[in-house]
Amino acid sequence: MDTQALTKEMMGTFPLLFKLVFQPCGCDTPLPTTQMQALLLLSLQGPMNMTQLASRLMISKQQLTKIAEALVEKELIERVGHTANRRVIFLSLTAQGHHFLQHQLDQKAASLSAFLALLSEEEQKTILEAFQILQSTLKRMNTTTEF
Repeated sequence: MDTQALTKEMMGTFPLLFKLVFQPCGCDTPLPTTQMQALLLLSLQGPMNMTQLASRLMISKQQLTKIAEALVEKELIERVGHTANRRVIFLSLTAQGHHFLQHQLDQKAASLSAFLALLSEEEQKTILEAFQILQSTLKRMNTTTEF
């Protein structure tokens, strides 16, 4: 198999998937992509300090400071002090942040479902199988390979 062709296809597909998942969906209060990513990461992985979240978002701590401030102002996240070390501050979703994120994800899921409903049953099966294989492979890669 030509791994260079496979690599090229994957690298061309991932930005399209990213756009499909993170592009604002015409919701009442869409957030910039990086703010949505921060909310999603905090939801999936729990409270994180600024260094951890900046690393996972692949941005600088200075960039994250602006993002965090905007989300705090919108009352979607809060800063929580560490009980043992007062200098460590964690970012955590608020109840309003959880509700907001779930609403956004529900709207995005409905939009994706409507798009997928336009495909034939065979196309839907093929895409489902491809995503199951891709997800399984990526999980294996993430546990065995450090990029």
